[in-house]
Amino acid sequence: MVVIVGAPASGKTTAVEEFKKMGFSVCSSGDIIREEIKNRGLPYNKKNDRKIAEWFHKEGREKLLVERALKKVKGKKIAIEGLRSPSQLKELEKQTGERPIIIAVKADFKSRLEREISRHRFPGIDSEYLKERDEREFKEGEKKFFSLADYIIDNTNLSLDDFKRKVRDIGKKILEEYSHGKKNQAN
Repeated sequence: MVVIVGAPASGKTTAVEEFKKMGFSVCSSGDIIREEIKNRGLPYNKKNDRKIAEWFHKEGREKLLVERALKKVKGKKIAIEGLRSPSQLKELEKQTGERPIIIAVKADFKSRLEREISRHRFPGIDSEYLKERDEREFKEGEKKFFSLADYIIDNTNLSLDDFKRKVRDIGKKILEEYSHGKKNQAN
């Protein structure tokens, strides 16, 4: 099991897409948040994105997010993108009995802002929006993941092809570990 973490627009989605190409069953926490917004009949905008993301981080709903993620993946080779807090990680370990391999993706603010704006998810994406989102997600504990990471990829100055190549190299190492029967049991 692989968990891919990092700040907004650092490259997590691209990384999980590469794992999917390698035969992993994948899920994105962002997709779960967007599904919840849709299920509530709310428009997808930055206000509702923030509101629902925060909702999943309160009152034990970390468990709900992890349960929904695990329902979307099948088999032993799974990759989950976008967990945000150590409490979500603990819940994942509790529900699976495994300690996942953690891949942390980082990139500088300028690169991430350009990527976030180019996505065109909703109007009003600017540096203030990204700073606020960074602050919120770091407060939830995302920075802690970097100290727990098995692999860290700095995606600041990489071309898309170079970044994908680094992800595939890590994926190959992980698949080799799987084939040799190494397990990541939760502590």
